[in-house]
Formats: sequence, structure tokens, C-alpha cells
Amino acid sequence: MPIYLDLIWMLNFGLDTILLMLCAVVLKRNYKLWRLLLGGFIGSLIVLLMFTPFSHLMVHPAIKILFSFFMV
Repeated sequence: MPIYLDLIWMLNFGLDTILLMLCAVVLKRNYKLWRLLLGGFIGSLIVLLMFTPFSHLMVHPAIKILFSFFMV
């Protein structure tokens, strides 16, 4: 069964972006679309890097916290 990495990445990118937008709406903050898209892209990089030689780093909790920090 093939793994469609592009679909998995696009789904993760969309959900990360929507999550950031939802947080901005709930907190009643103004937001710019390009910043939400950039945060979603940074958050979705974890999925792409899981299929590279850097996959052993992507499961480390410190790296995930670092990605979350840059995402927000």
C-alpha cells in the first residue's frame, strides 16, 4: 500500500493552520494570514522530516517543543 506523503503533509499543514486560526479567534486577537500560513508550514515540516535521515531527531520531545515554539 503506497504512502502519499504529499496528502499527509497537506492535511497536516491545513490542520495546523486552522488550529492557529482557531486559537487567534478564541483569544480575540488580530492575525495576518501569511503568519498563520507560515506557522502551519513550520508545524507541518515535522511530517516531511519524518521520512528523511533526520527522522530520529523528530521523535525527541525537545525538538517537538522547539517546533511548537517557532510555530506560535
